[in-house]
Amino acid sequence: MNKIPSVLSSVQSVEYHKNYLIVKCENQKYYCQKIDYSLSKLLTYFQKIDFSYVGPLIYYDDHYLLYCINQKEEKNGLKGKKLIQVLSSLHQKSVIIKEYSLEEKQKKYDFIHSMIESRMKYYLSLQDEIDDYYFPPPAYYLFIKNISKVYSLLHYAFQQLDIWYQNEKMEYRDVFLIQNVCFDNFHFGDSYFFYDYGNENRGEPIYD
Repeated sequence: MNKIPSVLSSVQSVEYHKNYLIVKCENQKYYCQKIDYSLSKLLTYFQKIDFSYVGPLIYYDDHYLLYCINQKEEKNGLKGKKLIQVLSSLHQKSVIIKEYSLEEKQKKYDFIHSMIESRMKYYLSLQDEIDDYYFPPPAYYLFIKNISKVYSLLHYAFQQLDIWYQNEKMEYRDVFLIQNVCFDNFHFGDSYFFYDYGNENRGEPIYD
């Protein structure tokens, strides 16, 4: 993005990022990003579910959004906790309980099982590759030291997946999902919110 919205005046400086701009005008900073979805529809939905972590929008249409921002410089640990809190609030407010069909549950089991199996094969292959070194590169030492923990976690994942599959409960939580969950998309300051909530998409929470 390289275009400054016409509603801004007295621009002093511009920080160009891949998908957004940070524009400084006198003593105030603004976040500007191009969008390709109906923000009006999204804001109406947030109001309906009483989700309050929405930024102070200065201007928006179906092409770009503009926020007035006041960011804090904090350690990522504290910022990460607040990000999870906002994300959890959105999931709690937007949750709908749905039921799996037997076919859907089988497909989900097969998909997750194949992902875990793929990770297991990757680490086994990597370990074999490292074992072929007479003097392994220093970057591999930490991996070799902790490889048993990696395998233990993967076996645990297999066990938990089997427990879930054998459980007769067929319900799951369907929530509003954000496509871009990261620090660059999160405002940490006098208020907390994701800048871009992305195209509406629903599914199971990531931490489930």
